[in-house]
Amino acid sequence: MRADKAIRAMLDRENASTIQVSRELGKSDGYITAILAKRTIPKADTMSSICDVLGYELVAKSRDDDFEIPIDPQE
Repeated sequence: MRADKAIRAMLDRENASTIQVSRELGKSDGYITAILAKRTIPKADTMSSICDVLGYELVAKSRDDDFEIPIDPQE
């Protein structure tokens, strides 16, 4: 799934607004809307921060054995 679609799915599932998430990230009100409209691909640390605000975790997952490595911008 593309990053913009994943963000939209999380927003919809959590009933969160783009403005709310943008503000929690410390960005302008239109930050998330711009990502969605332009279909840009955020850097991993930015995507991880968006996921964190929405209550999700970004992980790298092995295809072989389901081993997961969390991607955490705070570390």
